[in-house]
Amino acid sequence: MSRLIETIKVYKKNFFNIDYHNRRFNSSRYFLFGIKNEIYLEEILTIPEDITDGLYKCRIVYSDKIHSVEYIPYKRKAINTVKIIFNDDIDYKLKYEDRSGLNALLKNAESDEIIVVKNNKVTDASIYNLVFDDGAKLYTPAQPLLKGTKREKLLAEGFLIESDIEPDDISGFKRIHFINALTDLNEVTVSAESVKQ
Repeated sequence: MSRLIETIKVYKKNFFNIDYHNRRFNSSRYFLFGIKNEIYLEEILTIPEDITDGLYKCRIVYSDKIHSVEYIPYKRKAINTVKIIFNDDIDYKLKYEDRSGLNALLKNAESDEIIVVKNNKVTDASIYNLVFDDGAKLYTPAQPLLKGTKREKLLAEGFLIESDIEPDDISGFKRIHFINALTDLNEVTVSAESVKQ
């Protein structure tokens, strides 16, 4: 049976963006297992008393039931090198526990992070959604590998514009932001000119 993960930001002993995590958690359970009864994660999760006020990743492994919940101290990784990788076969529409395909792409790239291009369209990095900054507006690929919770929230709030972005378009931007549940805009950023093919 396929197992999935949900990764929630915990900071100062509070959950962040929980509504979007609930939405993805429940829609994934329905899509894969036909489970209609919704679970609200904030009602079943308990933040341990012994964790600090720092940044933690709450990692939930689940299928038709929850298998494990961990609270792991989180440190954002530095990204200095980014390489474009072309792969038309990669598929990660749901947040599966098995990330071997994406991990292999990153390992083979010999780079801090990758930009995955599928069918000549920019999609995602290995563990991030992408935001392209031209100095005036912020664009995110219209066809990501995974519709991340941070991406969905920023789109709903009107901060991002969905756009088909091709590899040749990247050099026209100033910066690239890497976002995920634990990483906001401007926290992990590289210049567009630093991206290598």
